[in-house]
Amino acid sequence: MEDTIPPGAYIIRNQGTSAVLQINSQNQYGVAPITANIQDEEKYREQQIWWIEADPCYKELNTLREMTAQEGGVYRISNIARSMSLDQGHSRTPGRAVIGYEHHGAPWQLWRFRRWKAYGGG
Repeated sequence: MEDTIPPGAYIIRNQGTSAVLQINSQNQYGVAPITANIQDEEKYREQQIWWIEADPCYKELNTLREMTAQEGGVYRISNIARSMSLDQGHSRTPGRAVIGYEHHGAPWQLWRFRRWKAYGGG
């Protein structure tokens, strides 16, 4: 049975540091840097809230044999303040920075979630 995430507004938090993902102002190229920051609901509320929903076309991507959608649900993650999606860019290079970019539905804006099983059988 695959894990699913109901559509809605989320804070994306690092388990180890409690930092949250924050989108910042876009530059002249239309790229908005994503940083990990302390949660601040007064100053950065909208920049730290992300809308997550299943991508309605991921089954079509599976049919086309796209690498991003071979198993499980595929999701779009958008910021409510900037109307931009989390974007890995054209490169699949590990360690590449995630950015905010206008919504366009390319595979590098689609994400899969897997339940983390903690060490010790948790």
